[in-house]
Amino acid sequence: MAPPPLDGWYRCSESTFGGSGGLVAECGKYTMPLCHPGLCNDTSRTLDVFVKRVLAANTTANPKVLWMVQGGPGLSSADLDGWLADMYTMLHGQVTLMTMDHRGVGRSSYLTCTAAQATTGGSPGGRDITRGELPACLASVRRKFGASNSAAFSITSAATDLLTVIDATSLPAQEVYVYGVSYGTMWVQRAMLLEPHFPATNIRGYILDGVVTHSGPRRLVFSDWDTNHGRVASAYFDLCTQDAFCAAKFVRSTLAATAAVLYTRLNGASHPCHAFVQTNFGDAAGLKILFSSYLQDPTLRALIPVLVYRLERCNAGDIVVLQTILNSIHGLVNMPRVGAAYYSELVRNVVGYSELWELPTPTLEALQERFDSSIVASGMFNALPEYCIYSGATDPACVATNSVVTPSVAFVYTPDAYFNQTVVVPSKASVLLLNGGLDPQTPLFGAHDTRDLLQSARKLLVEFPYCTHGIVGMSITTNAVRARPSLDRRHHFNL
Repeated sequence: MAPPPLDGWYRCSESTFGGSGGLVAECGKYTMPLCHPGLCNDTSRTLDVFVKRVLAANTTANPKVLWMVQGGPGLSSADLDGWLADMYTMLHGQVTLMTMDHRGVGRSSYLTCTAAQATTGGSPGGRDITRGELPACLASVRRKFGASNSAAFSITSAATDLLTVIDATSLPAQEVYVYGVSYGTMWVQRAMLLEPHFPATNIRGYILDGVVTHSGPRRLVFSDWDTNHGRVASAYFDLCTQDAFCAAKFVRSTLAATAAVLYTRLNGASHPCHAFVQTNFGDAAGLKILFSSYLQDPTLRALIPVLVYRLERCNAGDIVVLQTILNSIHGLVNMPRVGAAYYSELVRNVVGYSELWELPTPTLEALQERFDSSIVASGMFNALPEYCIYSGATDPACVATNSVVTPSVAFVYTPDAYFNQTVVVPSKASVLLLNGGLDPQTPLFGAHDTRDLLQSARKLLVEFPYCTHGIVGMSITTNAVRARPSLDRRHHFNL
């Protein structure tokens, strides 16, 4: 197979945004077909795929290559710049580090709807696409790419890009290892399924960090987000009973039981913190959603029992402390992601609503019940109208949302033959799985299922019982924000 055309390699900083650590990187773009064979119909157009590499110090020694791919869907490799630099240093410059932007994201032919002027500073949602903007935005995307070519941005399309570039950039005897974090683990598992079509590839190992289950009865879907957060929150809250200091604050009732009653009481006007909650969270449901974002963070989750305790007691001093806490962490919670400018909401939703959503879609009432029955939840019922617009679905669950539901603006794709397939690990490779035991985004049971389903004897799952999401990020960085490479603040369902 002939390598794709390359615009590169150009000397560039290893850091896309902010200061450089002094490493010399190389950047370039490969030209790929808009539609890889068999995935969609366009045979003439192309798109660019951005790639960055930091070469090993001794390139004459046929060094090993480590690829690192990001999650989302929709997140850019710019979020991994710090990880690449840290990993390069930890490996003493003896390994070539490489990464790429998923097609449609960042510098890889960014998927947006310029003609509709969504995602601009002056649009109603700013960088976010509001429900009112969405139909026009999708109509513009359909006009540009063709309604039947949405699979150009699929997981399989991106996995084909990855393997194509690996073939183009590595020597036949060069050992290649591929690391994926979060949704990146789905991207990497899809590449395993495709690898037999790339016989020259010499991938010797795959690392899955924060594992998205590719197949099976408990395959991860965003519509289960609240249920998964609730399960992990219950496990986290149970740890309070094992800690003498925390348990001493909840003598009459456990932390979980106190929180459950508190949600109801806070909505009553007679509760002394009712006004505080209305001002800061809208209502108790808003507090539950805030807790879901804290639960994803290894530092901020420690504030949940503090807030529950002081909200339950709610004297004048508590209100002062509560407001001080919220003011102090407001900047951290709302800090933009390093690569926020390159994040594609459209890619996230095209992939998410095509392959990471439950079908038939749950009703609004079913999603509301999942939220209500979870001690901590992110409010996935808010995503249903958006799903209905993207999918053009006309089933009762969508019609009942009063969304602008019409096939004329739908932009999702029918999953291809690799969807929900058991992953057969290539014979030359092994797989290392990493997962936190308190990860609400990719819960540990998904890593267990993936380990059991992977068709290979060369696999190992390493569990980190008290960790959240993204093990490598926690271990090689000290900054709590950099340790959260894939936390989306608005919809709370990025991987």
